[in-house]
Amino acid sequence: MRGLSRDLKQQKSLLIQSHLKEIMNNESGAWVAYQPMTDEPQIQWSEVSSKIQWAFPKIENNKMSFCANVQNFEKSPLGFNEPIDGEYLQLDRIDGFVIPGVAFDKSGFRLGRGKGFYDRALTNFAGRKVGVCFALSLCEELPHEAHDITCTQIVTENEVVEVRKSQGDSQWN
Repeated sequence: MRGLSRDLKQQKSLLIQSHLKEIMNNESGAWVAYQPMTDEPQIQWSEVSSKIQWAFPKIENNKMSFCANVQNFEKSPLGFNEPIDGEYLQLDRIDGFVIPGVAFDKSGFRLGRGKGFYDRALTNFAGRKVGVCFALSLCEELPHEAHDITCTQIVTENEVVEVRKSQGDSQWN
């Protein structure tokens, strides 16, 4: 990832954004997105869909929560920008998630940054989970554990992968 130039990341990000716009064309409601780190696809969420109320993750007391109607962000201790205002949304009010990853495999498993926040937060979430990464981070198979959640689709600049039926999401231990 570090070998990709800023311009190439931007070009690839625009293609990913275009794929997201296509697959989310008929979506509405509240969705959780992300504020990109430098090695993640740079998505302009208002360009993906204006029918979706975008919310963003925030880490508090070692748990992930979600805020909508966010106006301001600040860098978290984990290095990503998180909301400092907005309205908290309970998980049952969220229709879907767009989740970045260091890597994904074609079964929908995600390699994150090792803290397990998404796995714990989404253990009981039955809605749609869309993974996002650059194509070079899409693998045939990743090691995974029983508590790892899976995504239903993976979007790269080259394709939208419909995840083959997996064992299902498991519980965080």
